[in-house]
Amino acid sequence: MHSYREDLRLFRDRRFTLLFAARTASVLGGASAPVALAFGVLGLPGTTATTLSVVLVGQAVPQMAFMLVGGVLADRLSRYRVMSPVNCSARRRTCCSRSCW
Repeated sequence: MHSYREDLRLFRDRRFTLLFAARTASVLGGASAPVALAFGVLGLPGTTATTLSVVLVGQAVPQMAFMLVGGVLADRLSRYRVMSPVNCSARRRTCCSRSCW
């Protein structure tokens, strides 16, 4: 039988706890951004579902392009050199988009 107490011992390591907290905040922030965007766009006067779809397509197209470029960079550089700047820029982007609404 598996003991979950063994798994919880990971949180004694400060580095793991910081990583877990950072990833949790990042995932929650990234998951709430599309919902906030939808409410923000639909809250504007005169907008419809078509307007929201245009905004979402405008978000998805650059995201696909950056994913392709990011995949190429991830193949050529170390994980740390790719993920550190990406997480920092995602945090800035999320903060800026939330402050605009």
